[in-house]
Amino acid sequence: MKQMKQANNNKQFINNQIIFLANFTLFALLILLPFTSYAVENLNQDEFNFGFERDAPNKMIDKWLIQGDHHPLILDNTDKIEGKHSLHLTTSESEQPSPMSYFSQTIYAKFDRDFITFSCYINYQPLQGSSSFQLYLTTYEDDQFNNDDLDYHGVTQYTSHKVIQPELSWQKVELTIPIQQEVVYVTFGGILSGKAELRVDDVNISFEINSIEQANNTIY
Repeated sequence: MKQMKQANNNKQFINNQIIFLANFTLFALLILLPFTSYAVENLNQDEFNFGFERDAPNKMIDKWLIQGDHHPLILDNTDKIEGKHSLHLTTSESEQPSPMSYFSQTIYAKFDRDFITFSCYINYQPLQGSSSFQLYLTTYEDDQFNNDDLDYHGVTQYTSHKVIQPELSWQKVELTIPIQQEVVYVTFGGILSGKAELRVDDVNISFEINSIEQANNTIY
């Protein structure tokens, strides 16, 4: 009788342990679910030349569209975050009273995702009161573009800008926007207005999703 009672106690102890472990596992899943329901993945920096490491003919930079009233020398190998170069746009010697320059890249983004984040390091020094610099992200719904002009003319679905305040040194800035499933292309970059000095390095593009292998730089 005593042995049967001991066996029942052991069985009850084991059952209690199983119930405890099951409850603990359920509690842990409920706590961690908001943090594991999505993943953020980054595009490969080398593939998209996000560090401005590869130049191109005619004093351009591979994968990037860079135009405006800046000095023709646009790579700086002395003031940078990492790697060999940073992008350097200076309009200090422009003859235009209100010069403007911009850099951008457009990627194919027709895959499952919810948000896109554009971040980079910048060193922005305005040289006149009217100068400004802002990041921008633009999404497009259709897939018609003119690759010969290296510019995109699709239907704009959403555009977001972020004005960046000047700092005495490098600063990391970022811009996040929702991205609908109808979006085919995304353009990201920056616009420099007025006379100023701008350096950009270590660009990063990330999507809130588990699979980004279909992203590619079709136009830029």
